Amino acid sequence: QDVWPGTYVSDSVLKDCIRQLRQALNDDAKSPHFIETSHRRGYRFIASVVENSVPEPVPYTHPPSLPAPTTMLTPNNLPAALTTFIGREKEQAEILQLIRAHRLVTLTGAGGIGKTRLSLKVGEQVLGEYANGVWLVELAPLSDPDLVPQTVASVFGMVTQSTRSHAELLIDFLRPKTALLLLDNCEHLLDASAHVADTLLKHCPRMKILATSREALGILGE
Repeated sequence: QDVWPGTYVSDSVLKDCIRQLRQALNDDAKSPHFIETSHRRGYRFIASVVENSVPEPVPYTHPPSLPAPTTMLTPNNLPAALTTFIGREKEQAEILQLIRAHRLVTLTGAGGIGKTRLSLKVGEQVLGEYANGVWLVELAPLSDPDLVPQTVASVFGMVTQSTRSHAELLIDFLRPKTALLLLDNCEHLLDASAHVADTLLKHCPRMKILATSREALGILGE
């Protein structure tokens, strides 16, 4: 209540946020160095904190020979590539053509054939075409289909209010935006993924979805 007055935060959202923080800090829940679980109370930060004095920032001026940049980078949450993507130019070209012509494209196939990597590569190539960004939603860690809308909302930093659903918040947030959503690993939550995709596409006319799954979502326009 002190942090988000009038806002309800479910246990599952909090646990997922803590899991992501631990992953980013390379922290082990069983032998923590940063975040410790306090039984029946929550979590606490246990690492030592050192406060350093920060000098006043020096204003930056562009060199006279270089023009000041006039555009900002497209917002996104795509992970940085750790290796060079080589090959599959034909598939990339086909997917680029499809996603430019249709609002929902699903890459299907057996697990381990590189669907995720291919979708990320395509997402990188079309960043400049979506003013409001290209956003990756990783569904592989989920087992509860009810958490799919919540997981999509968390990508945009949205926390549900007690009176409104995640789907309603997403619709209001994404309706005016030009964005591409990468729904990754939909197969084990197929019905929930299809429902979220269908809902967003119906209510957000400038949004597109590129999904990966072992089978098609099976909704109109795919």
